[in-house]
Amino acid sequence: MSKVLVNIHGAGKEMSDFYVEGLKALTAILGAAPACLPCWYANLSNIGSAVFGIEDPGAPSEATEFRNQLWQEINTSRQEIEAEADPTQVDFGLVDSAAIIADLVTDVMGYVFDSRLQADIQQLLKDILAKATADYDETILVSHSLGTVVAFDVLRQNADRYKISKFITMGSPLRKLVRLGRRSSGLGAINHSTVPLWRNLYDTTDPVANPIGPAFPGYPIEDVFIDVATAPLPSHDYWRNSQVLQMIADTLRP
Repeated sequence: MSKVLVNIHGAGKEMSDFYVEGLKALTAILGAAPACLPCWYANLSNIGSAVFGIEDPGAPSEATEFRNQLWQEINTSRQEIEAEADPTQVDFGLVDSAAIIADLVTDVMGYVFDSRLQADIQQLLKDILAKATADYDETILVSHSLGTVVAFDVLRQNADRYKISKFITMGSPLRKLVRLGRRSSGLGAINHSTVPLWRNLYDTTDPVANPIGPAFPGYPIEDVFIDVATAPLPSHDYWRNSQVLQMIADTLRP
């Protein structure tokens, strides 16, 4: 049975080789490079905002309200995490983490409210999943951050068209989007036949992430706590965690 890793990145100014470091780490564990089809979408828009708080005059009020709500929710979590952390263990400046989280929130807003951008990003993943289905027996779909929302949207529409054996979400804001009314708990084409396993990885010190099972009661998602780091930004970097890499490597073994 041939397997392929489809890897879609999260928000931010990712380069087209975003997947290379993780692929090298998986190769070291497996002893050979796994088949990999990366989904890169950061070139489709001007990802991120330079300064949070400068409103886009072209953004509809509904989008701005959502952005502010999501920012408040994530930023409150960030502040609580940093307040409880050992100062000697916090390895990223507070100003930097606030700015980067603001960029992430802006990216999520852009995807959620720009229907053309949303369709273009989804089409990239659809094309890659179609190729994976044509060329391989099993697809392991690994998604991070905003990429988990893109992957969920695509699978909810078309999971029955692909050979997904495992769907892994990491650092996902999906539960927040459901809570804010920007995604429903409806699963569409996602069920045990089309997606046999959905595993969600989260760190309690990642202000973006949550256990997402409660948001989707129609599917028994495996929410797995991963101790990635102690500070908010490092805790969102799942691809550099040895436990995460081993878990993904195990799904790729023959």
